[in-house]
Parts: sequence; C-alpha cells; structure tokens
Amino acid sequence: MKKMSMVSADNARYAMLRHVYFGTLGDAQWGVELVTEPKRPHSDLKWLLRHHEEGDVDDKETHARDAVDDLLAFFGMVEVACLSGYLRGLPKAHIDLARKILGQKDVQHYYNENYPLLLPRTHLARVNGHPATGDGDVMDKGAPELFDQFFVLSQIVERSGPIEIFLWFLDGGEIDGYDIDDTME
Repeated sequence: MKKMSMVSADNARYAMLRHVYFGTLGDAQWGVELVTEPKRPHSDLKWLLRHHEEGDVDDKETHARDAVDDLLAFFGMVEVACLSGYLRGLPKAHIDLARKILGQKDVQHYYNENYPLLLPRTHLARVNGHPATGDGDVMDKGAPELFDQFFVLSQIVERSGPIEIFLWFLDGGEIDGYDIDDTME
C-alpha cells in the first residue's frame, strides 16, 4: 500500500513539473517540435542552435531557441527533482523523450559546447541508466519540501518580466531601441 502511494505522489509531482513547462507558462512543447520535426533538414537545427558568435541570431530564431531552452530547463528541473529525492522514478514516456531530445547530436552540441549546461548532461546520463545520485538516496527526509521551495523561487526568477528582458538583451535583443549596452551604461 505504501509503495503505491509513493508512485502516485511521484506521478503527481512529475505531472506538475511537466504542466509548468509544457502548459500555459512554457514553450517546451514547441521545443520538442523544433528538435524532432521530421521535415527539418539536419543542418537547419544545427544552424538554429549555433553559438551567437557564429552568426547573428534574429528575433524569430531567438524565440525558437527560447523554446529549446524551455525544454532543456524542464529536463534540468526534473534532474534536480531526482537528485533531491522529490522524484524517485520517471515515467517511461519521459525517459524515451529525454533520450531522444538530449541524445540528439545538435542539441548535445548546444548544451555541451555552445552554452555549457550540466543538468541536461546529467539527466541524459540518468535516463541512460547512469544517475549521479538521487532516486531516493537523499539522506535528508525534508528534501522534497526543500525542492518545492526551490521550485517556487526558480519560477519567480524564470518568469520575471525584468529578468526576461535582461536575458533578451544578453541574447542580443533590443526593446524600443534599448539593448544590453544601454543597460550596462
């Protein structure tokens, strides 16, 4: 009976995380479509996910890259949830999707070389059967509650208008003729 309630809790927790990134607040689903689009020539994805020094990134591309970033943020948050003990297991559909997305050559280049991120890399290792730790290994029984607090705070930062504008400027964007140079000035 207790095992069943742990699985139910994990399912509910995972569903909540997925809803935030794939629901009304996030563009992770668009990120999935961009990466897995069967009609997209391989080189187009490589170009979309290029380092900004390889070529200017226009507004349309920035929005598409933001969707891929949302998807990577989702995988990163799921990894933190696993590391903290908040999630003790992952649905098979998630494992299959993570392997497909995070194992994709151009996506790996994006999060490993162009803009190095540790969490997508460690999450790929986890779904491939080589977790860093987690899945209930956490000694502190309060870890799930701490994850809840961390998650709420992270969403305030991720969804903040001023922070979003600052990140837009860092990506080379501008608003009403103002850009990162104006911000730094």
